[in-house]
Amino acid sequence: MAQGLVTQQIVTAGKDFEEKLRRLDEILQTFSDDEMRKLALIFEHQLEFHKRSPLVEMELIITYQCNLACNYCFMRKQNLCMGKETALQAIDFLLAYSKDHPFVNVTFFGGEPLLYLRLMEEVAEYVTERAREMGKEVHFACTTNGTLVTEKALDFARRFGFLYLLSLDGSKQAHDLHRKFENGTGSFEVIASKLPLLKQKQGWLGARVTVTPETIGQLAEGVRELFEMGINQFLIGLVHEADWDREALREIERQYEMLLQFYLWAKEKNLPLRMTMFEKGLDEIRKERKHLWGCGAGTGRIAVSPDGKIYPCSRFAGSSDERYVIGHIDEGFYKSKLPEALRAGEWARPKCCKCPLAEI
Repeated sequence: MAQGLVTQQIVTAGKDFEEKLRRLDEILQTFSDDEMRKLALIFEHQLEFHKRSPLVEMELIITYQCNLACNYCFMRKQNLCMGKETALQAIDFLLAYSKDHPFVNVTFFGGEPLLYLRLMEEVAEYVTERAREMGKEVHFACTTNGTLVTEKALDFARRFGFLYLLSLDGSKQAHDLHRKFENGTGSFEVIASKLPLLKQKQGWLGARVTVTPETIGQLAEGVRELFEMGINQFLIGLVHEADWDREALREIERQYEMLLQFYLWAKEKNLPLRMTMFEKGLDEIRKERKHLWGCGAGTGRIAVSPDGKIYPCSRFAGSSDERYVIGHIDEGFYKSKLPEALRAGEWARPKCCKCPLAEI
């Protein structure tokens, strides 16, 4: 091994740093080639860890199982459920990679996470205690189809300070078109029967409204109906994989205009309604979307599958395409492995550079 391998490459960064590198160089001279190869792997993992920005948010996919059979669901139907050991190991991974960030976010996801309420409780208890020991705060969230909501589940959410977000697609007709039980019956009435208990225990109710070309024409009216049933906040999401023809695209514009008018009416009446899509100015959105692709998938946030695989976000989880696996909680992040779609820069999206949301 060449003498002075490390010290020859020292970049002046303070006397203490130089001295540490010199001592390291002396130690390295005693290593065999085989030992150096093993040490290189250790250094590689350590350097990858320190190069990464803090990890703040984890979607913990408790299970791929679900008691519904929604035909637009992006979760692949697999009979995988997360064991307690894997869940707690994932939490340790999140806390370690959060570095000196003052808080972490844990989102319980599925499938239907309430199928495994006890595991959710064990995870919440563990991460709360571990975060406290590290001087961090922890925030929780959970999206559920609502059919399994019980008083026990609501007491758990209250104890750990989070609200359930319900998957409700608007009117009964629109909702039941896609969100059915395995036997083909719609799930709207079951969820609606849970709303009084939710209102009593949780108070503020939010709904994730998923819209397809078949239901876009009922969007605004469906939101009004849900508001009258006690829903206060709406997150509208289009199924991007669907076939949106020109007529359906025009209908999106028309329905969003109707939603805006309803939102403004409610604000004027001082009614308890929120639609965040109408509440953020360009400056606020621009600040949130620091990356060209507008999210921190694979960097500030990740999803962990029931078998411990790490994905950029839950939209990729369970895919048969292994290119979307960017790590494993046993091994850490795979070096420089992110899907090309998430790494693409301006060359891949030239039109986005001219968007008002682009960084200036």
